[in-house]
Amino acid sequence: MIRSVFLFLCWIPVYLCLCITPKPPCSPDLSIDITDSDYDSHTGSRTKDNITYSQYDYYVHNGTIRGCICNMKACVRKCCPLHEDIGPEKACAPNVEVRGNYSDVVPNNFTYTIVSNFLVCQNKFRFQLYPVQDREAEAFTIDTNGNLRCYWSSDMYKSIRRRA
Repeated sequence: MIRSVFLFLCWIPVYLCLCITPKPPCSPDLSIDITDSDYDSHTGSRTKDNITYSQYDYYVHNGTIRGCICNMKACVRKCCPLHEDIGPEKACAPNVEVRGNYSDVVPNNFTYTIVSNFLVCQNKFRFQLYPVQDREAEAFTIDTNGNLRCYWSSDMYKSIRRRA
């Protein structure tokens, strides 16, 4: 009986620790390392690369301070590492076409930063993903909030769907 009570009492701190640990404001996939950021002790905020993260927009994960970049700026998740694109085998491969290089896809007046696997948009323009001349199926743009917008008509969607 005493042994059961002892085991129960030992599990209480573990249970409390698991239940009280706050949920991070974003997943590690949607964050960047800001361990070397500047800390403001008055507000609890951190600043890195001219982006200020409030105390609610960063957290510690495995000893690293992670900033929720997509809470601060419009983000577009880039599936492959920098200088790679989805290849014919449906896997990441080095860019071999102009379309895979953001600097060739993005208009000259579009300000962006590539951070880790994110394209962080810093102004209010839209740009087309992989623009291909006379190919309406590629009519996608990225809004300033990071959403993809498709300009297909319902007829075009039906014809593309029939081909697939």
